[in-house]
Amino acid sequence: MACDIYLELCRSNKIRRLSLDLPESMIVEVEQFVGGVTMDFANSIDFDVVWDHVVSEFRGDPSSIHGPSHWRRVEANGLKIAAINHASTTVVRLFAVLHDSRRTDDSSERIHGELAAEYAATLRGELFDLDDQSFELLQDACRSHTHGRLSSEPTIGACWDADRLDLGRVGIIPDPNLMSTAPGKEMAASTQKIRSEEEADALLEEVRRQILLRSNSVNRMDRLLDYCPLLRPYGLGSRIIQFREWLHLVGENWSSCDVITPYRKTLKSVLGHTGPIRELMDAEENAAYDMLPDTVTVYRGCDANQQKGLCWSLDEQKANAFPFQSRFRAKEPVLIRARAKKIRILALKLDRNEAEIIAFSPRIYKVQPADEAAAHRLLDVRLAAQNHRLSSVAQAIIQSET
Repeated sequence: MACDIYLELCRSNKIRRLSLDLPESMIVEVEQFVGGVTMDFANSIDFDVVWDHVVSEFRGDPSSIHGPSHWRRVEANGLKIAAINHASTTVVRLFAVLHDSRRTDDSSERIHGELAAEYAATLRGELFDLDDQSFELLQDACRSHTHGRLSSEPTIGACWDADRLDLGRVGIIPDPNLMSTAPGKEMAASTQKIRSEEEADALLEEVRRQILLRSNSVNRMDRLLDYCPLLRPYGLGSRIIQFREWLHLVGENWSSCDVITPYRKTLKSVLGHTGPIRELMDAEENAAYDMLPDTVTVYRGCDANQQKGLCWSLDEQKANAFPFQSRFRAKEPVLIRARAKKIRILALKLDRNEAEIIAFSPRIYKVQPADEAAAHRLLDVRLAAQNHRLSSVAQAIIQSET
């Protein structure tokens, strides 16, 4: 009987296949000798060829967190699970190389799973052959691996667990409760250990780095919510950071988030509607918050259909100019005046020389068209100041080189 034995090379994190032609009577002896490695019989797929082809057609960054190195770890995890729960190693290995192969970036879009299932269909009969039942398992595993579900089917469960067990690469500890298989739960539980303060600081720094690497000003709030320990279905695992640490991260990144309004309801469910939330502010901002009166007049410059935002300002001129900035150009720019009770103000942010108020429900008492002429005067002053700073920096560089 043809027998393919897959051996995991732990140090290189790769899988190697040893093909043997053994009489059936020797299979039990081989299983005992190998000690639990996974075997597929009558399997003629050349996985090296499959890998080379899929990697060559991968349109994403090869070094990305969803790239080939991640696929290899999924393969290794999957074979460990399959050795115990008797999942199809062929399907597990094909899932590993295919499940993220249709990604083009590291965003949270979910269509890549469906695209991977379609891609598998184009390779079937060319690079590998599978019976209909096994191929259906492969497509189901690829199609739904982003949905956060569990599966009682051993092979699909092994595929999904293998993927989730690699969440540590983005600073997330895999959650045993979100594993489908018994070995997956055990492997996840082994990572649930108490870390020293030094390790916790290092992991928090890695989360901070991942947020910057995986986001820009448009989708940064979405990435921040991925790490919130209070949310479902954001993310798949228990977080390595505490809620207070997450609040600090939000405070650090708040002013670099250009898109916040779409997350208003989610943020309200997490942050509540009363303040102060000290972790959102640094020492200077906390001191300034304490000096606020019990009731504060706040301003918001925006499009007329975005009056229920949570970003306000203490500076009327800057609020008026906001809807005329090129990145926020409003169709119907308005300036809103409102009053906010101090207890309803979550935080005061002083980044970028602004006095931004974070509040969900200021009482609006006046809405008027924003003054475009006044806005452009302020923006011109800002631009002139920015150019002056750039000129000063350039002069300093020139002087240092002469």
